[in-house]
Amino acid sequence: MNIHEGVRYRKEDREDGPFVLRQAGTHNFVTSISTNYYSRWGWDDEKVETETGWNNPSSLSYDTIERAIEAASHAHRISGFEIFIETQSAKTSYLADY
Repeated sequence: MNIHEGVRYRKEDREDGPFVLRQAGTHNFVTSISTNYYSRWGWDDEKVETETGWNNPSSLSYDTIERAIEAASHAHRISGFEIFIETQSAKTSYLADY
């Protein structure tokens, strides 16, 4: 499905969490999302970090599709990359289904 700009997921996977975020067309998974917030030490830069590999223990994981969509929307806005939401147990890419 693609009802959120830059975010895709399979509607069949909605109840099959946990979910991880993958940079489209790669085996890179989101490991960190830093949004622009203010702390007493100043402004933090917005950035998205990724690492390669399925079932990477460093990948961010979300229990619900709603939380995964929210995080993927931030990742897309910051990085500009299309983000696929995958079930954490997925072993293969579902590019043909998007």
